[in-house]
Amino acid sequence: MVLLLLPSASGIWPTPRIEGAPALPSAAGVLSAFARGPPPEMTQGAPDLPPSLAGMNDVQPFYASSNAAIDQQAQELENAGVSWVRTEFVQSGGNVQWSTYDYWVLTSAPAHHLKILALLDYATIPDDITHADWALSGPGNFNSYITDYGNAATSISQHYGTALSAYEIYNEENSNYWIWKASNGSDGQIFPEQYGKMMTQAYLDIHAQNPSAVVMIGGLLPPGIDPTSSNPSDNQSVGAYLNLTYGSSTFAWYRANYGGADPVDAVGVHPYVDPTTQLPSLMDHVRYTIDQYQPGVPFWATEFGWTASSAGGYGSTGEVEQATNLTTAYDYFHARGDVTTALWFDWADFPGNPYGLGGMAANGSLTYWKSSWSAYYDLFHHDDATGVSINVPSTVYVGTSFPLNATVDNVGTSTWSEQGLWLGLPGAIRLGATSSNAFVFTSPRCGGYSISAINERLFTCGEVPPSGVAYYDAQVVAPSSAGTYTLGLQMVHDGVAWFGTPFSLSIVVQNATPPPPPRTYTLSGEVRNTTGGPLSGATVSVRGNTNATSLTSSTGAFSFNVVNGTYVVGAADPGWAYDSSNVGVLGSNALLLLNMTPLNGSLQVHVASTSGASLPGATVSVAGVGAWTTLANGSIPQLLLPDGRYALGAFAPGYRAVHLNTTVSGGVVDRPTISLPSNGGGGAGSTWVVEFTVINSTGAPPVYDASVTMNGVLQGYTNAAGQLVSPTTWGNGTYPLLVSASGYATNRSQAVVAGTTYVMVRLNWTPPPPPLPGMLEGSYFPASATFLINQVAYSAAGTNPQGGAVLSVNLSAGIYSFRLVQGSTALTGSFAINSGSVTWRHWALGNSSSSTGWGSTNALWIELGGGAALGAVLALAAVLLIRRRRSPGRGETPPEGLSPPSGSGDHGLPDGDPKAAAGPGHPGP
Repeated sequence: MVLLLLPSASGIWPTPRIEGAPALPSAAGVLSAFARGPPPEMTQGAPDLPPSLAGMNDVQPFYASSNAAIDQQAQELENAGVSWVRTEFVQSGGNVQWSTYDYWVLTSAPAHHLKILALLDYATIPDDITHADWALSGPGNFNSYITDYGNAATSISQHYGTALSAYEIYNEENSNYWIWKASNGSDGQIFPEQYGKMMTQAYLDIHAQNPSAVVMIGGLLPPGIDPTSSNPSDNQSVGAYLNLTYGSSTFAWYRANYGGADPVDAVGVHPYVDPTTQLPSLMDHVRYTIDQYQPGVPFWATEFGWTASSAGGYGSTGEVEQATNLTTAYDYFHARGDVTTALWFDWADFPGNPYGLGGMAANGSLTYWKSSWSAYYDLFHHDDATGVSINVPSTVYVGTSFPLNATVDNVGTSTWSEQGLWLGLPGAIRLGATSSNAFVFTSPRCGGYSISAINERLFTCGEVPPSGVAYYDAQVVAPSSAGTYTLGLQMVHDGVAWFGTPFSLSIVVQNATPPPPPRTYTLSGEVRNTTGGPLSGATVSVRGNTNATSLTSSTGAFSFNVVNGTYVVGAADPGWAYDSSNVGVLGSNALLLLNMTPLNGSLQVHVASTSGASLPGATVSVAGVGAWTTLANGSIPQLLLPDGRYALGAFAPGYRAVHLNTTVSGGVVDRPTISLPSNGGGGAGSTWVVEFTVINSTGAPPVYDASVTMNGVLQGYTNAAGQLVSPTTWGNGTYPLLVSASGYATNRSQAVVAGTTYVMVRLNWTPPPPPLPGMLEGSYFPASATFLINQVAYSAAGTNPQGGAVLSVNLSAGIYSFRLVQGSTALTGSFAINSGSVTWRHWALGNSSSSTGWGSTNALWIELGGGAALGAVLALAAVLLIRRRRSPGRGETPPEGLSPPSGSGDHGLPDGDPKAAAGPGHPGP
């Protein structure tokens, strides 16, 4: 597919609204305003699809006018149930504009539980598709187009590390519009022999920076779909293209040097075909082809969809047919069991292509959500409610009002809130009147509307997560004539579906003069913390015959005027556990004391494979807390933890370990899922990539810069998280293990590899002498550059004999971060100052290597943009960098042009490889 998106005049897509729904009242008037109701609801089906399957092709972040606009769309995607978003990385002027992507990748997407599939295609390289060395006329040899592509993949994976979870290597390479256009219609594909080199190079480069990333073959297009190409060879079938790619010389080299594995974690497809008659045969055909080479490798449907208009695009249908096709395809993908994620194309219409879940008017503005939005939501959410409890009198007088207090239990999988309308989504979740209701609601506590007795809503206060309880309060007006009437209520997802069991209650309306207003009494008290001190500014609510809220005074006091009755009084304050109490007011004033305890959150980790299957028996570690084994459902028991940030790790036999961070906050149960990629082993003779984590045995913090030697071979050095992935694969067996670090007692033990891939090593801490001031001497960066150590700026002056500016600063022993900025180039890293030893480090555009030695000072050498040769200094660096490098272990020479990933080591390259000195992304040894 060719994605051409045009921003609106304001720079971002307009916020969509429900078709036929009124504009939302202003924030100041919501609590008392009554708006017109939404359109009729549809029937909702039962959920049966795992969240990991839910993917979406998204409007790119460079179309957003602000971070707030990016957050708005991220919230919309999260509310719809999206787990994966495909983001195309575009270069401008030869470089990715990091400022365009950083907020989306590092802040907004993680905050909304969205994982990113990074699309690296024709727009990702610094030159366009007409690159002079691109051999379009035949298979050809390695060329500078592929070199540039590998440099871009390295740069992006270095910059974002584990923040990018998956990579797609090109787009529709078997039938590509941009190649077809650049070749004047003579060729429309990257020839498989060349694509094999692109895929292998990118696989090595990306995995050197992020071993857990999923690196997949770019989405392949079925033949006959690209309307721009008249050459049948440009629409090569998916099966034929995969046959030639897996049979390429580069794939053969990789298998010979990496234990028979292929440089593929998944295969992308673009199944723009009929979902009933063609989709199964296409997927079965591709499955058969792949299994001849790499049995069981999963699919990703990185693009698929159908339009909802005859205006254009493949598979033109109506809106109802689009929704039906969406449901049919997702159900089929789930039933297959080998499709990891399916990413619908597209989130919203764009001019001339009505593929989106959001509809677009003739003027290009996004104005409503289609039936396909509800179908998508329906596949990944389930709204359900039980435990409706309503407190109202059984007898009232005509025309009078009385209080209504209702509670409803959220037993579904979606969070209830009013957020839907604020973000233009179809449907906040509310308590609504049924067709049997005869009473009119007024004065709702959190807003609502009332058109008639059978068309009214009470809005939801705040957010109600699954297993939570919603509270609704309002005044109810009785009918104007005597009789027995029904008060009927049910939960409704406005614009989507009614759900839960309807509730009805018969109320007798009497034709008599009401009694005088009841006498009021004082219900007062204090809110205190666990030490007895007052809590000021806490929110206290009283619910019963009188409903009100108030804030506590500086002494923690509160007071309400109420009538006789039984009341629930509750106190809430950020950082403190909610406390409530029942109190009766019967002809006298009442006094109440509420005690609030510090708030703890809960954590329940779920471990699954990348295909979504739960993994029982996996080990989950929580740094500084302990380790647990997952149960039959793949989860550990729920942990009660103080609020804070926690480092998690998970590993299981046959899978590669994964580490991530999570936040426990506000008493909410955090349920992160850790997806473990397969380690590729199997039966006898299997080999495994072994991962190490080194921790301090006195309290389990990670150990930085520890050396790990296995079977007499140095594996490398741990990073700031204490983690290291060995550069070679190991067969099952027991191997001598030696781990050491400055300030720690050496650990001599054994590493057992028996279908396991994770080794935890503890080092006993040796108390160091008092910190001695060390000196950091830096060189090889311009004096005009901005240099910060632990966010403190330092200035460089003077000239080093080898060239570059000199920085001298005294620092105590410890680990320091640095950031170097010159113009549009920014470089970050870290280094250690150790008492009794010195460290030498060299950086080139983010790559680091280290070695002890080099005189009596710590020296920091940083090279920006390639720079001049380091002369004798780099002669030493060439020796020291060897300990960061790895070998394929076979000693074979790769096909022409293939080079090692930057910073990861030698892959058996011959001398003089053109890519080894191709630029700052791939510095030579």
